[in-house]
Amino acid sequence: MLIKNNRLLKQSNFKLEKDIQSFVEKHIPDILGEKYKFVCTEFSVVNFRIDTLAFNKETKSFILIENKKVENKSLVDQGLTYLKLLKDRRADFILKYNEIKKTNYNINDIDISQSKVIFFSPYYNKYVKIP
Repeated sequence: MLIKNNRLLKQSNFKLEKDIQSFVEKHIPDILGEKYKFVCTEFSVVNFRIDTLAFNKETKSFILIENKKVENKSLVDQGLTYLKLLKDRRADFILKYNEIKKTNYNINDIDISQSKVIFFSPYYNKYVKIP
C-alpha cells in the first residue's frame, strides 16, 4: 500500500509479472519520489531485457527496475549483471534516454556511479531483504 496525495494506492494479488510492472511504471514518482521519472518499458541491450528503465533527474543517473512475481534466488546476480551492462554499454542507455525524452546528454553528463537496480516483488528471500 502507498499513499498518493492523501489517497491510498492499493494493489494486491498481481496475477502476472506484467501487472506488477504496469503498476510500478504508472506510479514511479509516487513510489520512489518525484525526482524519479519513467523512461521506457522492456529496454533491450545486447541479449538482456530490463523490465523498466527510469531516471533520477537530480543525480542524473539511471534506475533499472526488475519485477518478479515469484521468489528468485538469483535476483541479486541479475541486478549486478544489469549494473555491469549499464557500465559497459552506457551509451546505449543515454541514447535511449535522449531519444525518448528529447534531450542531448552525453556520456560525461550521466553519473553511472549513482545508478541503481530496484526490485519489486511480493516475495523476497533472506539474501535480498535489507534488515
